[in-house]
Amino acid sequence: MRCFGVALVACAAVGALGLTPQGGSTNSLRLPLRSLRPQTAYLTAIVESRGRSRLVRVDPASLRTVRTSAWRIGATWGWVASPAGRRIALAQCRRKCTSWVLRFASAASLRWESGALPVGGGFYAGLWPRPGRLYTLVGGDTRLELETVNTVTRQIVASQPIGGPLLQIARSAGRLVLLAGTENAIVPARLVVVGSNGAVRSVTVRRILAGTHYDTKSRDSIGTTNLPGLAVDPHSGSAYLIDSSGLVASVDLGDLSVTYHQLGSGSLLTRIAHWLTPPAEAKGTNGATLSAQWLGNGLIAVAGTQGSATAQVASYRPTGLRIIDTHNWSTRMVDRRA
Repeated sequence: MRCFGVALVACAAVGALGLTPQGGSTNSLRLPLRSLRPQTAYLTAIVESRGRSRLVRVDPASLRTVRTSAWRIGATWGWVASPAGRRIALAQCRRKCTSWVLRFASAASLRWESGALPVGGGFYAGLWPRPGRLYTLVGGDTRLELETVNTVTRQIVASQPIGGPLLQIARSAGRLVLLAGTENAIVPARLVVVGSNGAVRSVTVRRILAGTHYDTKSRDSIGTTNLPGLAVDPHSGSAYLIDSSGLVASVDLGDLSVTYHQLGSGSLLTRIAHWLTPPAEAKGTNGATLSAQWLGNGLIAVAGTQGSATAQVASYRPTGLRIIDTHNWSTRMVDRRA
C-alpha cells in the first residue's frame, strides 16, 4: 500500500466552567477552559489486489479502511498529489508493463476522472508545483525523460531527455534531486536537479563513483557496483552523497558547488573501501550499495549492503545502520546487523 496524507481538521470545542472561590464568596470566577483541538488526518491510499487498484480512505490510527472508491483500474506505478492535495495523478501499468498511462482522481470523492494520458515510460517520480502544471520523470532502464503535463487539458506539452539510468532519487522543497549514471559503467557521479519551473541542472561529483558494470565478454553474469547514498536537507538546500569509502560530497543545490568531507577514521564505511578491492585470485566481483535519509538537525542515517560474487556463490552482508553528524563528520553505529 502506498499512502499519502490529505488532512481533514475537525472543529474545536470551547467551553467555560463557572467556579465559586473557596470560602463561600458570592463573586463567581469564570475560567475559560479550552480543550485540545481534535484532528482527524485521514490518509488517501492506493490498495492493489489481483492486479487491480482502488482508492481508499484510511484511518491512520487503526489503518482501517473507512471509504472505498467504486471504480477500479489496473496496477499502478507511482503517484503524485496536487499542491492542495485535491487531485491525484497515478501512473497505470498496461500490457504487462510494456506501456504506461497517467490517470487522474479526486482525493475528496475518490472518483477517477475519465480518460488516460500515455506517458513515455515507467513513472519514477512527479513534481506538481502549481495548479495546471505537472512534471513527470519517466523512462526505462537506460533512459530518462522529464515530461511537462498540462493537468487541465491533460496533454504533454514538452519533453526533455535526461541521461540515465536513474540510481537514486530524493526531494527538496519543490525540487527533485536525482543521482544518474551511465549505462554499464562506474563513472563519477552525476547529480541532476529538477526545479519547480521544470529547469534541469546537473553537476558531476568527480571524486565519488557511481554505477554498475558487467563484463559483456564473460559467461558469468557477475558485475561490479558502487552506489553511494543520497540524502537531502530540504531546509538548507544541500544534498549529500555518501560513498562507501567514507567520503561525503556536499552539494549546494542553489549554485551546484561541491565540497568534500572525510568521515572519521576507523568507521565501517572506511573498512568497506578496503574490502571492495578483491585479491588478484578472486574470480568474482563485489560492491557496496548504500541508502541514506536526512533526519534533521544535521544528522543523516545511512545503511546498506556489501556483496561478493563469484561463479560459484554470491553473498551479501549488511553494512550496519549508522548516524552521520554533518557538524563534525563523525559517525555513530546504531545497529551493526541492520
